[in-house]
Amino acid sequence: MRRAARRRALPRLATDERGATAVEFAFIFGPIILLLLGILQVGIVLMERNQISHALSQTVRKVHLDPEMTRPEIEKHLRELLAADAELDVCVEPIDGTSVARIVVVAPFEFRLPFVSIGTVPVRLETIAPRITDDPADTTSNCT
Repeated sequence: MRRAARRRALPRLATDERGATAVEFAFIFGPIILLLLGILQVGIVLMERNQISHALSQTVRKVHLDPEMTRPEIEKHLRELLAADAELDVCVEPIDGTSVARIVVVAPFEFRLPFVSIGTVPVRLETIAPRITDDPADTTSNCT
């Protein structure tokens, strides 16, 4: 009796479409979630870039108000505004008799999915600020 019931159930099962939507949803759900998480990560990177840009503009404003700031003072001001893991490169170079402080900030950003690290991308921003300095020790010639 069991075999006969099975033979009758197989054709019925082959034409039954109940649950097909749930199976299709299961196939699509994973990639959609990964796409949404990727969009969220890009938004976080853009937010971090905006914070670095804001810190740089605040520092340039401070250099404009006090053009005789030294490199260590510029770095200290940036450290107060940025995260601890950001790399700073303050380079002072002369241009046409004046000196210009080139300020470069590189902050590592780690792309992550839940429980998985995808990789680290450096977020790099650079700006310049005109300065007045007579101290040749405060000027570097190998700015990159």
